[in-house]
Amino acid sequence: MDVLITDRNFNIEPIPFTENVFDRRASRGVVYNPKTDQVVMVTLKHPVEYKLPGGGKEGNETEEETFYREIMEETGCRVKIVQRLGVVREERSQIDMRQTSAAFVAELIEDTGEIHPDADEIKKGLAIEWMDLDDAIVAVENSFTTVLTDPRRSIYRARFVLERDLAILKAYKELKQKRL
Repeated sequence: MDVLITDRNFNIEPIPFTENVFDRRASRGVVYNPKTDQVVMVTLKHPVEYKLPGGGKEGNETEEETFYREIMEETGCRVKIVQRLGVVREERSQIDMRQTSAAFVAELIEDTGEIHPDADEIKKGLAIEWMDLDDAIVAVENSFTTVLTDPRRSIYRARFVLERDLAILKAYKELKQKRL
């Protein structure tokens, strides 16, 4: 999987990046429970939004270290990476930002039940929910409606997040279908 998301995905004309463009590296992906075949989704309640767990690299972390840390912080799950799905590149020209997310598939080892959301995630009512894969895809698709119509959210940012996570979920679904 190698996905590029730009302003053009949303019918916005890109503007040139400046010399101060913010290049962010991140890791995220699908965590599945082998006993139930469900995937974990991060939910934000204010407004309702479903997204994949993950986030930005800190210091000299590797992509895998970032993934493990973010999964533990946002979901409380200990996991084992089973595959690298690929990469999603976002070019958010309107805010002078490029983000490259390594996307992984990981198997649940243990759900500790202890999440460690940051202040913004607490404000938005972060929680986790285990879902069947098709339900997770529908939940992200439905998030386009709830998030994009809420005046409290950055519509520009949300479009990229949802488009990215939908691409990762669909790539995982395709991978699963090939294995059958």
